[in-house]
Amino acid sequence: MILATSIKILTAGILLFIAFILVRDRRGDFRAITGSVFLVSVSLYMWCAIVHTSQSHSLIWLPLYAGCFSVPFCFYLFSRSLFEDDFKPGWFHIVLLVVILSLGYVQLLASDVSFVEAGVLNDLAKITLQLGPALISIVLIGQAILRVYTGRSSDLVESRRNFRRIFVLGVGSYAILVIAVEVWLKGSRAAESIDLIHSLVLACLAVYFGQKAVMLRATAFEPARPESTPSDPRDEETTQRLRAMMEREFLYREEGLTIGTLASRLSVQEYKLRRLINGNLGYRNFNDFLNFYRIAEAAKVLIENHELPILRIAMDLGYGSLAPFNRAFKSMHGTTPSEYRKFGGGISSEPKTAGDH
Repeated sequence: MILATSIKILTAGILLFIAFILVRDRRGDFRAITGSVFLVSVSLYMWCAIVHTSQSHSLIWLPLYAGCFSVPFCFYLFSRSLFEDDFKPGWFHIVLLVVILSLGYVQLLASDVSFVEAGVLNDLAKITLQLGPALISIVLIGQAILRVYTGRSSDLVESRRNFRRIFVLGVGSYAILVIAVEVWLKGSRAAESIDLIHSLVLACLAVYFGQKAVMLRATAFEPARPESTPSDPRDEETTQRLRAMMEREFLYREEGLTIGTLASRLSVQEYKLRRLINGNLGYRNFNDFLNFYRIAEAAKVLIENHELPILRIAMDLGYGSLAPFNRAFKSMHGTTPSEYRKFGGGISSEPKTAGDH
């Protein structure tokens, strides 16, 4: 038990140090902030494991548990901000965090309280309090894992793309396993052997993913900028052919176009095309690359053809439905397609350039 506690304290310290490094080096960067908050929440989780007892919960430790309860939420927020360049939290996320913290504190403070004398209702209330936060946590982590995995194909930042699989299999899967074990233990202490293994695994994950996060800050946290000239003359030729396919052949109108298909059309290897679009054109995501051309044409059509339905415009430009078209248009112009058409484009902001993606 002493060894496991020592490892937890050491791991908590390492996590706090990495969080400090991220904030220090990337001040004001939302990805770095969410990464630091996630690391701090895991550090607080380690301390919660040290001070927690199933019989008593001293009021002095209550603020500490806020970090412990919010680990799944912080994981969700960090994974989305790291792997989705256009992600911005909204009021829904604030409400969700309040709900998670509220359920956590109710579960903590009422763990030894009998709600009613009737045994069935009392057991039902305890099961609800126990499973409610766990289910929310599993859904959050599961959704984060799904988004990270499905978004890998369109990610153009090579280091971040390779990090996705490790992130999913390492952090996400282990987090779900920990939640499942905690539900199975029903608030009681784990065996010393399990506690020691858990502490060692967290320590290893903290060191590995911590140094990976620090290494990634130069590529995943830094916005991509197009190079002034391609380093290889063959890249210049490929870039010109790529632009011709987009601007003259309107290949971006093809629904379901993937970077693999585009690489095949250009007769180049997929990984080389990823590097070219990212390094030479400044895009971090393949969908952003397509949206640049699609939304540029959409804005023109909306002004020049007032009779054409917006859904028809979206479908003609390769969108499978209206929702992704609306999101992409608003992300680039700061307004919806209908508002853009209504005001003749006058209320929209300047569209993003390649270096903004």
